Amino acid sequence: MPDDTITIGVLALQGSFREHITCLNKVPGVVGIEVRTAAELAQCAGLIIPGGESTTMALVAEQWGLIPELQQFAHKGRPIWGTCAGLIFLANRASGVLWWVEEGRCWNVFPTCASPASNHTYIFPIQ
Repeated sequence: MPDDTITIGVLALQGSFREHITCLNKVPGVVGIEVRTAAELAQCAGLIIPGGESTTMALVAEQWGLIPELQQFAHKGRPIWGTCAGLIFLANRASGVLWWVEEGRCWNVFPTCASPASNHTYIFPIQ
């Protein structure tokens, strides 16, 4: 890989990671790679966390031991861009959250901020 390229990773645990990789690889000087391991993340100058299902992404990232690696990546000041569920995955808090208990689990719900006309709802289990 020439020195004038930049590697951008796309968290490839679930969701629309293939579409992001395809777009990144069309940009001159950018190499998009799928990120599933700490070693792959270490190659990246920046990271995209794609849309998909944020609870699934979080559970898989936790099971694969990626949460500390992702947090360290962020604490180093490396750029991270979240789209849709990826943005929710990045959030450390949300305002206007509603809570309820169902089947012994605590859930929170908040409306999407994707567009003022949207009435979609995201639901997350809280462990």
